[in-house]
Amino acid sequence: NEHENLAARFNRSEAALADSRTATLGRIAELESANARLAASVDANVSFLSAVSHEIRTPLSAIVSAARIIQHYHDKKPEVVGRFGDTIATEGRRLVRLVSDLLDLTRIEAKSLDWAAGIVRPHELAEQAVRRIERLAAERGVTIVVDSSESLPVLRGDEKRLVQVIEFLLENAVKFSPADGKVELSAVEHDGMLRITVRDDGDGIPAKDCEQIFEKSFALSEKHAESWGRHSATLLGLPLCREIIRHHGGRIWASSCDNGGAMFCFEVPLLRGSAADLAAVKLANGGE
Repeated sequence: NEHENLAARFNRSEAALADSRTATLGRIAELESANARLAASVDANVSFLSAVSHEIRTPLSAIVSAARIIQHYHDKKPEVVGRFGDTIATEGRRLVRLVSDLLDLTRIEAKSLDWAAGIVRPHELAEQAVRRIERLAAERGVTIVVDSSESLPVLRGDEKRLVQVIEFLLENAVKFSPADGKVELSAVEHDGMLRITVRDDGDGIPAKDCEQIFEKSFALSEKHAESWGRHSATLLGLPLCREIIRHHGGRIWASSCDNGGAMFCFEVPLLRGSAADLAAVKLANGGE
């Protein structure tokens, strides 16, 4: 009996040791996998920061060069002031946009961005975005056609951020369109969602890029520059747009039009039923 008891205890110990060995090996595998993911994340962040640094240097270099030209030639050639002053303003706006988009993306990923939550009229979103882009459209000779109804149901969200998305899509559409081109903006109700569509008559989007253009890694890649060239969208604008729309419980996508040009769409939920009625009453009374 004593021998059998010792054998049983030994078997139990051996089984426990085997289980412990298996658990240890499993934990080691998990740690190795986590370490590999961490290393990949570090490499991705290094590449991302390197790309951002390069993009920041580009407008900074242009600004410095233009300023030096103005310093040296403003007396002998006064016309350089206007010409290179425009360069400074243009590249300065580009730099501000890049830094702003980068900060917003970083805050969203860190879950530290402050979001507003008010009642929003879809028609007013379209109006605000168009007002902000009218000057650029006029300078480029591009016509903006708006199809939006004041009777659309309201939604709850961050009005400033939603306008930011539409403005960005309109800005790119205007830049991609040829002189005397047309950009169409529509806001419609579709299956309980607000669908915003921005369509241009430019060169369109390579089919292989339609799914990737909202990725931050793609926006700063060499492949992006090769595919889009001078028609490249503002670097981090599309990834930022996607995060804003995701926050509102929606989705955003892009496609090329059959007759040329590109189309960007996003959908966000509308308020329905009693919630929409209550929101309408609050809006009518000037409150949220």
